[in-house]
Amino acid sequence: IFAVDPHRIRLPLDFSRYPLEQLGMDRLVNACSARLLYPENALVIVDFGTATTFDLVNGENQYLGGAITPGLGTFSECLSLQTARLPNVSVLDKTPDTLGMGANTLACMEAGVGIGYRGLIKELMETARQELGTELITFIATGGLSQAALRLCGLGDWFQMVDPFLTLKGLYQLYEFNSRADALSNCASP
Repeated sequence: IFAVDPHRIRLPLDFSRYPLEQLGMDRLVNACSARLLYPENALVIVDFGTATTFDLVNGENQYLGGAITPGLGTFSECLSLQTARLPNVSVLDKTPDTLGMGANTLACMEAGVGIGYRGLIKELMETARQELGTELITFIATGGLSQAALRLCGLGDWFQMVDPFLTLKGLYQLYEFNSRADALSNCASP
């Protein structure tokens, strides 16, 4: 667990549209890191982990919020945890062409989880694109399940960057961003 106090450091984004006390630090760091990597376009950052989060940044450096949904593993586990006889299934090794309607309970669950999650992600991606209202969008995928989720959803072509470690790298990027700002503020005026 890490902590970034957004009130004590300089951030490359305007977070005035979102209550910072409600924003997870992973989401804040992902958005800032993405902006530092891609300073020009609007951004959609999708973090595929225990939860799948969508974060939107417009071309004017404003953080707009996004969406939070169960992650792929969480989505699957809820069936076995909340029902008496359904087993846990994994669709991490599936692709769009290996999923169809099932002919037995396990295959039915794989279809529901795999196709359902794919539909959920596709709908959120399209909604994000519409809300940003521009064609100049950089899509970034991160999180431990990013590669499996993109394979399952068949959405690899949408993303310009897939980096499972964006959050960790983003902490260092924010440190560097603030170190440069400190160095500039300590320079003597000519």
